[in-house]
Amino acid sequence: MITAEFSLENSQIQWLEQCQSFGFKDKSELVRTAINSLYEQLKQQQSLRESKIKKSYFLEK
Repeated sequence: MITAEFSLENSQIQWLEQCQSFGFKDKSELVRTAINSLYEQLKQQQSLRESKIKKSYFLEK
């Protein structure tokens, strides 16, 4: 696994400190899960946008 360094707000650090109370074994697992969840949400939003564009294109014809 690759290590990454990034900056966080104090409130985000405090939230990460509670990772075990959310059922995660460590902060890294929580961050990986959050990133994967965001990635899936963004993919879904992109698909919806593309569907709307295709739908509007075919309605114009």
